Amino acid sequence: MTDTTAAALDRGDLIEVEFTPQAWIGDTAYPADPDGDTCWLVGKEEFVELTGKSPDEIEDDNYESDRLRESENAPQWVKDWSGPFAISVVRG
Repeated sequence: MTDTTAAALDRGDLIEVEFTPQAWIGDTAYPADPDGDTCWLVGKEEFVELTGKSPDEIEDDNYESDRLRESENAPQWVKDWSGPFAISVVRG
């Protein structure tokens, strides 16, 4: 991570999010093996645009946070994931 990226994270201009792929076993979603990187950075403006909330207001693993997989920096495999999943905001 560059000093510039670290500073942007500290200021809250960039928000790190994490994707947890899941698979159904019976009626329960369990963590599955990822097909690549599971974390990426989302700019604060894009974050609010996608979720309708600030990073401090968002709850992990809900409809609003799920929209973060549509972000510009999300890995393609995340965007294409067809199974259940959870997205959380990485907090320091």
